[in-house]
This record gives sequence, C-alpha cells and structure tokens, in this order.
Amino acid sequence: RLQEQEQGVQLILAETAMTPDLKTSLEGVKSPLVERVEAVQVGEDLLLRVQLAEAARDGAVDLRSRRAHDPIRDLHAYSLDLVPADGGVAAVEKARAALARISSSDVNGCARRFDETLRGELDGESLARALSPRGAFTDPYLRAAMKRLGEVSGGKVVLLDGSELRTSVPLELAAATSQAAQVKGYLAVLRSFAQELEPGQPDPVLRSLVAPEIDPARFEEVLAEARASERRCSG
Repeated sequence: RLQEQEQGVQLILAETAMTPDLKTSLEGVKSPLVERVEAVQVGEDLLLRVQLAEAARDGAVDLRSRRAHDPIRDLHAYSLDLVPADGGVAAVEKARAALARISSSDVNGCARRFDETLRGELDGESLARALSPRGAFTDPYLRAAMKRLGEVSGGKVVLLDGSELRTSVPLELAAATSQAAQVKGYLAVLRSFAQELEPGQPDPVLRSLVAPEIDPARFEEVLAEARASERRCSG
C-alpha cells in the first residue's frame, strides 16, 4: 500500500520481513531525488518511509508503481518510480547531453580495467537483474548508454564470450541491452554517464544503476577497488 505524505511517501509491504542486510541497504539509499529511507518492521509487514529531496517535492515528480513476479526464482518485485511531472522531457534532454559528452577514452584503455574490476567484484546475478530491461523509467537511458558505447567503440560492442553486436542495428542493440552485464566497457560508460549527469553525486547514481541490492558501504568498497585498479593501470 502506498500513501503520499507531505515530505515523501509511505509504503507498506505486506508479509515482508526485514533482515539486517536489507535494513542497512534501504537506510543507505540516497539520490538527487531521495533524501533518506527509513525501514520499520510492523508485525508481519515492512513499513518504508521515503523522504524525498527538496527537488522532488511540491509536484515536481509523479509516483508510479509496478509489480512483477519472477516465477523461476519465485521473486516478487515492487518498484516505485519517481518520474518528472513533465513526463521526463527535461530529464531526457539532460541525459542525452550527458551521453553525448562521453568519448572513447572514457570506456577504453585503463577505463576497461575499472570496468573489469568492478564487474568482478559485483555478484553476477545481481548485476544482471539490475541491468536487464524491466519496464522501468531508467530503461531508455540504459539503452541509450549501450548505443553510445557502440558509437565510441567502432560501431559495435563486445561481450565477455567474444561475440560482437552492432548497436546501429536495432535488433542487435536490443540483444546487447538484454545482456548488458556481459558487455565489456558498459560499466565504464555508466560511470561516465553518472558523472556527467550528476557531478555532485555520481556514486549514488551509479549504485542505483548497477548495484541497487547491495549495501552502500560495500559498494563504496568495490568502487574504491575498481578505481585503484584503474590507477595502477595508468601509473
């Protein structure tokens, strides 16, 4: 059940238990639109209080919820999207400009070392879930990021198994997007995208895209290791 409040929203997830890892992960959430999240166990239900940042209040965003079920893993997902009230027109233009500023040097050379290390430090299944298209508001951005990766990489992207896909071909772009966790350089392009999109808070943005399931502190650790690997390559 979703209830809108003066400074945010309150969400009640029925028959949902809170684990220590979940509590830490939820309460570590912060982004340009979300100030903080408080999680409280109320009997068999989980109560989430989401305090929106000032930029997201006073009708600046619309709240859209989605439910999904993964029958293979018997996983139920409830997603809450914060969509700009104008339908995202300004956000789309901002994202396009951010992607246009990404160059070949952002995804090749030692940037690939960052990409490889970060992928190696993250859980493969969690990464695949985060990057797979799921009808979220961020899907078009992730697809556009994949297309930009191809544009700055000779018109194609390369998967971990060595296969190549041309991002100028819609069918192959869709295939690459559906296997984004396996595309070399994709995490590097998302890092640059986050830096260009939100220079003041790039790390929370990157975490929201590639590792929303893990503890923010743990993500900072793996991010630091990826950056250290990139520096060793450069130096």
